[in-house]
Parts: sequence; structure tokens; C-alpha cells
Amino acid sequence: MSDATNTAVPATDPRAVNPTTAIGRAVAAALGLTAAWGVLAGATERHFAFASLLVGLTLARVLTSTAARRPWFPLLAGALALTVGLGGDVLGVGLDLNWRYGLPGGYLIDHTGELLTNVSSGHSAMDWVFFTLAAVCAAALTASRQQLGLDPFAPAPRTDRRAADTCPDPSGPPRL
Repeated sequence: MSDATNTAVPATDPRAVNPTTAIGRAVAAALGLTAAWGVLAGATERHFAFASLLVGLTLARVLTSTAARRPWFPLLAGALALTVGLGGDVLGVGLDLNWRYGLPGGYLIDHTGELLTNVSSGHSAMDWVFFTLAAVCAAALTASRQQLGLDPFAPAPRTDRRAADTCPDPSGPPRL
């Protein structure tokens, strides 16, 4: 029951109520975003805390892309958004240490705790504000999409009659 204008999963579909698909998509998106964040941060030696807001909004959209709805989805979206920001920075520093100083990956994995502590303590207050805002935005957007079924970033439906006037009924009166 899908056509060009309606790509939603029908409510009678057994996959619609199963949250596993939504969670799997959100975790996969979080892993992909973390990897991209880490590679970008490691290659450029820059910090991208402001991009965590986009990460939060992306994760909220992915998590609510199916018809599955659970009351804890907003918490999951917020936790994933926070994890992507911090995990991406840790991965970025780890990749930078590997690429620039030749530290082996096994050594970095053995010292992940120290790496996490050092990266976390190196963040400024503004970085934590962005990470927290990303988590709040992800949770709020997920909750609003679950309750209202609306996407605030989708274009509004057309209410004018131009679409109907472009293909008039052949049996109707001729247009002048």
C-alpha cells in the first residue's frame, strides 16, 4: 500500500508496531554519523560540536521513520545524539594519534578509558552546551513526531487549486 505520494508503512503491517526496525535504523545511523564525525575530526584536527545539533535532528527523523512508537524513544534519541558527539570526538582523537604519531590501534583500544577522560576534560563549556542541546532537540523532535505525527521540517501541503487546475476534467467546461 505504497505509491509515489504515500510511502508510510500501513498500520496493519506487522512491521509497523515492531520497534526493532526503528531502533536498528537509529543505531546504524548513529554508528555511521560517529564514524563520519571521527574521520572528519581526525583528518582536519578540528572540533565540530555545533554539528551535533544536525546529528540530533537526523537521529530523531531516522528513529521516527517507521510507524513504531514507544514512550522511551525520545530518551534513546537524546542518548544517541550525545553519544555521537562525544564518541566522534574520541574516535577523531584516536585516529589523529594513529595517523600522525603512528600509535597502533591496539594500544589506543587498551587505553580507551584514558582517551575518553582526556577528550571529555578537553571540551569547553560551550561544547557541552551544544552536546546537551543536541540531545534535547533529538528528544523533543522525536516526542513531537510521535505524538503529532508531524515533521516540522517537511514542506506544508499545498492548499491552493493550481495542482487541480493544471489537468482539467475533459468533460468539464473549457478554460479560458
